[in-house]
Amino acid sequence: MQFRFLHVSDVHLGFRQYNESFRASDFAQAFRDVIDRAIAAKVDFVIIGGDLFHKRAIDAQTLDQAFRRLELLKHHGIPCIAIEGNHEMAYYGEEGSWLGFLRARGLITLLQTDFAEGVASFAPLRNGRGGWFDPMPGVRVYGLGYKGAGTPAAVEMCALALDALPPDAREGVAFTIFAAHTGVLGELPGDALSPTLHQWMAMRPHTDYVALGHIHKPFEKDDWLYNPGSLETCAANEWAWNDRAALLVEVDTDKAPGPERTRVTRIKPERRPFARFQIKTDLHGDAEALETACTEKFTQRRAEMGVLTDDTKPMVDIILDGVLGFEQALLNLHAIEESARSILEAAHVQVKNFAIPKSGARIDPDHYVREDVERGVFVDLLAKVTQFADNPDEWASVAITVKNMANVPEPPERIVDELATMTQAIADGTFNGHPSPADLTAEETGVNVARVYAPTSITPAE
Repeated sequence: MQFRFLHVSDVHLGFRQYNESFRASDFAQAFRDVIDRAIAAKVDFVIIGGDLFHKRAIDAQTLDQAFRRLELLKHHGIPCIAIEGNHEMAYYGEEGSWLGFLRARGLITLLQTDFAEGVASFAPLRNGRGGWFDPMPGVRVYGLGYKGAGTPAAVEMCALALDALPPDAREGVAFTIFAAHTGVLGELPGDALSPTLHQWMAMRPHTDYVALGHIHKPFEKDDWLYNPGSLETCAANEWAWNDRAALLVEVDTDKAPGPERTRVTRIKPERRPFARFQIKTDLHGDAEALETACTEKFTQRRAEMGVLTDDTKPMVDIILDGVLGFEQALLNLHAIEESARSILEAAHVQVKNFAIPKSGARIDPDHYVREDVERGVFVDLLAKVTQFADNPDEWASVAITVKNMANVPEPPERIVDELATMTQAIADGTFNGHPSPADLTAEETGVNVARVYAPTSITPAE
């Protein structure tokens, strides 16, 4: 049997990055591009590995962007299978999401594994929702939406549930896909919630392709486990991950497992370019010298860009770090920003000043890591408070996580809920939270804020 499908994840429709409306259009264009190319390639079905939308509450324009492409798939008779990502989960205490709206209109099949008393189960499809779906004869897709810190346990439970399926449940199935909105531990710094590769290997006897999402960095393991990465650039640091793309997967079940049986081609959409500059302030003795150095770097990069259009004007990210060689009051960030905007014909410029004042703490600039400094400050402060002195490192993780959630920003009720869960986990001795890098927002780490859920919080998604 031969067939082909598209695996795409982390589309983030509606993302007005840096509060720029044109960026929402860029994300929509990337989605249009890969869906149109999938239709041209005559794929048999499409899998969306979570985070089709950037926010739980979307506007009419964002819904229309999704609706048009999904309707086009339906018009061509191409089933679209989706799982729920962390960005599009219903708000705490609410039921349903916009994915449910699309499901109700027959535009997607929404998959979600059910859990009860520590046991996973795959409900049959009903009204476009269930634990598994056969998009064509001989092919079965299971789905696991976002489960936070409960994901490793959920994956192990799913492997046990697949192992326990009776033989007649597998009858006629030649190729099995498991879709999950998570990654593999160790692939991305700051991600402490993904299953380990060892935990994933429990799935190997029961699946032929694992379709991941959530982690914006692309990777693959052993011609079996694939993460396409983010479709557009959700943060400046993602621009270096050039292999991010939708995956066109061609399968021939008559061949032995491996690259000949499962051939993967990357479909890269046109993306708006990013220009990122990291400038060491230690090398410049005065503000004028620093500004001159910035101008020279901008001019050199502009010469490499060629002719720019409205769609290719770059997003510019400038990071100043090290120790200032002059008084901080003389640092003119506005001048650096305007220089970059003018020389690079930039669509957007962001300057991040992480430089340490000359009269400040003595930190070796060659070994300066902002998140380590922040964590050290929290640990030192909390160690002096009686209530936190027994485990200041864990409480520092809590403080940094809450700070990052507030910066995104997350709704206050979700922050309160997370704080309560983390506090209880520390009391129970089960806390394993690790914050994302402190100087980056959740969007910039390529993974959502490092939330901590108790494994018992795994519940069926509505």
